[in-house]
Amino acid sequence: MRQLLFVNGDVHTMDPRRPRVEAVCVRGDTITAVGTSRDVLSWKERGDRIVDLRGRPLVPGFIDAHAHFLSHALGRRRLRLEQMGKDMVLKGVSDAARRQPRGAWVLGRGWNHHLWAPKVLPHRRELDRVAPEHPVSLVSHDGHAIWANTRAIEAAGIDRMRKDPPGGRIVRDEDGTPSGVLFEHAIELMLARIPPPTPQTRREAVASIVPLAHSLGVTSLHVIEDHDSLTTLAEMWRDGELPLRVAFFVPVEGWKTTKRNGIRSGFGGDRFRIGGVKIYADGTLSSRTAAMLEPFSGGRDRGLLLVSAREMREVVRDVNAAGLSVMVHAIGDRAVRSALDAFQGALKHAQKWDLRNRVEHAEVISAADIPRFQRLGVIASMQPNQIFADISTAENLWGRRRCARAFPFRSLWQSGAILTFGSDCPVEDLPPLPSIYAAVSRTRMDGTPAGGWNREEALTVEEAVWAYTMGGAYASHEEDRKGSITPGKSADLVVLSRDIFRGSPRCILEAKVDLTVFDGEIVYER
Repeated sequence: MRQLLFVNGDVHTMDPRRPRVEAVCVRGDTITAVGTSRDVLSWKERGDRIVDLRGRPLVPGFIDAHAHFLSHALGRRRLRLEQMGKDMVLKGVSDAARRQPRGAWVLGRGWNHHLWAPKVLPHRRELDRVAPEHPVSLVSHDGHAIWANTRAIEAAGIDRMRKDPPGGRIVRDEDGTPSGVLFEHAIELMLARIPPPTPQTRREAVASIVPLAHSLGVTSLHVIEDHDSLTTLAEMWRDGELPLRVAFFVPVEGWKTTKRNGIRSGFGGDRFRIGGVKIYADGTLSSRTAAMLEPFSGGRDRGLLLVSAREMREVVRDVNAAGLSVMVHAIGDRAVRSALDAFQGALKHAQKWDLRNRVEHAEVISAADIPRFQRLGVIASMQPNQIFADISTAENLWGRRRCARAFPFRSLWQSGAILTFGSDCPVEDLPPLPSIYAAVSRTRMDGTPAGGWNREEALTVEEAVWAYTMGGAYASHEEDRKGSITPGKSADLVVLSRDIFRGSPRCILEAKVDLTVFDGEIVYER
């Protein structure tokens, strides 16, 4: 069997028993030996490939622990509106409408009114002017709002008489007429009317984005999406067309079907498994729907708790009792507390099944709640790349005092909590290296603010890489098979172009992925 021998490198194994070596031997799909170059070369056989690292770092394959992968893939085929001013968004919609037949939907994603001047919500009339003959539906950058024109609003049956759905909000003019902006569960009214992509389109979209993931060093994903995504990824796995490892988290709305089928966390195989169940506790920072213990700055609004504390406790208890882990989307400190309270109430069930419950995002946490993550065995699943967009918004909506508790990586790490990192694509970009940079530097990619935002919450590079490798493996209960460069584990490896572990954080942004190995096969080489 042909081997891959990596020699003369700086191998960061993420294995505390042997954290640094210079060479690795891969046989088939498995890491078989680590050590000195001389040790590994002694395993050489005819036909083996030797990769001379020339001092470059070798790390485990990155595990993106929070991705909406099919949504990201489909979104790349629609209007991409990230970082655009309103005029550019409207021009993009106008151009797209001209290319499509009358009545066809114009779909896009990425608008962010916090980048505009003034920072006010848009209106359906603005879209009506540039696309009067097409229904238009544009998802916000955080995925928790939709901006639509009149044709789309009417197609969704949203009028003055339509009440806000539970956990959602229809923004209205003074006379009660819908303005064209929908928040949280109200967006489902619109999504239900948009023609869904065909199964073949979904498969093609995923297949088209896998090479991008490989080029970024991503070999595993924790995917949080709907039934269509579950079917697409499971069928691709079945057909041998999924060159990634996926842990899938099903929406809470369908969890009882999962239970009836006798499926528990860990069901599946090496490349596709059920991770657990996803629950939304609140909304987002930029939409002011994150559930807060204290009001947003300059007002009395404390955001939106999408499920009551009582309902959260009951659902978490029942899901855990069925042998399924729970991840709770919780951005505000009130939502985080609600999730931790629910996990505490279900602790005996989690311990019985050895479940890995987790809080997603946890952008701001009460100081009293930080130690509870470790005490309850709850994973903090966070996305450092969101610092890039959230620094200014957080300062504006939360104020500096509360921002001292925002993205508290160091506090959680020192408490003994397990940290795992991901991208939250398509909300943010997929590449892991900028996210690692954010966790280490606490700055935007241009280096601002000088000295870092709440610098005391920064991690070391080694800690941030651990959260993007072993942290993700632990979160999906796969630490025995991936996440570190350890003999006997799956051969998922990444060669970086330069040392990111020493020097300034800028080195992380300047580094590139030179080579990615998945299951012992080189799937990307620069």
